[in-house]
Amino acid sequence: MEFRVLAIGDVTSEEGTAHLRRHLPGFKKMKGVDFTVINGENISGTGLTPQQADDLFAAGADVITLGNHTWGKMQITDYLEDNRYILRPANFSPRTPGRGYGVYDLGRVQVAVLCLITGGMGELVPAQLVATALVCVGVVGLGIVEAHEDEDLRRKRQEAANRRYAKSALALLLPIIYCILDAAGTFADSRVLDKLSARALAEGMFATADECSDYAASAANCAYELTFLLAGIVCFVYVVLIRKQKLIARQEAPKYAGAAFETAGQFAYIFALSDTAHVAISAPIISAYCVASVVWSRIFLKEKLSLKHYLMIALVVAGIVILGVYDA
Repeated sequence: MEFRVLAIGDVTSEEGTAHLRRHLPGFKKMKGVDFTVINGENISGTGLTPQQADDLFAAGADVITLGNHTWGKMQITDYLEDNRYILRPANFSPRTPGRGYGVYDLGRVQVAVLCLITGGMGELVPAQLVATALVCVGVVGLGIVEAHEDEDLRRKRQEAANRRYAKSALALLLPIIYCILDAAGTFADSRVLDKLSARALAEGMFATADECSDYAASAANCAYELTFLLAGIVCFVYVVLIRKQKLIARQEAPKYAGAAFETAGQFAYIFALSDTAHVAISAPIISAYCVASVVWSRIFLKEKLSLKHYLMIALVVAGIVILGVYDA
């Protein structure tokens, strides 16, 4: 038994709906289409209103799917609860209004539709995928260069280096393990932000999805900074009150500057991850900050770098530039 399903991706603007209304019925009849799924999350530019959803159904959609712009128009919230033929991503928080999948009985067959969002990777053009690969190769490549670096150059670059470590497998494995752990941490942070944003949306705390995302980022930043503050107080008590060491402000100035830059970077990191439409671009850029450390060591500590170091750095920089250009 033959059963034909037509999937139409990302209808944009009401002109797109009008085009479907004119041509879709005839096309379905000509091709013998039995079931039609249409993505309609961008008909309003960003988002979909209940009236626009009704227009899509009238044009011939059996099921409408949404994506990362689901909440571009908050009027759709109640509609998602009431109409089982419109689906938001199933990997949104379970508390998010609506449903992520549906099973539809058509008599002779049952059709299951599952709506998923891939964190933005599916929206990347080939150049952005190549750029992401460049960043990854550059970061891991620095570890490989370190493991095979010329001994004389290493001695000049890091007079106090532990050569036994540098020539061991750890010099290669630790950067790779770091990348894996950092990626896992970035994923966990993104999940926390999604849950905070979804809870704010489900509880009606704000009028728009963007406001919910901003709330999630602010809450996460507050949690991070309070954690750092508590850790700082504990360290201060241990160093000054227990160990009786004196803190001389002038000598500690570089640490103060480092703390200020770390705080600024943390805020930027959280707000980058809270932008779900671009998280797939943000993640590789965030993971490349170890390359910045190598560059700063050359600028401020005057460490000598090899041609291979510069090549790996160039790969990362090229990848970041490409990501930025295609995201503009």
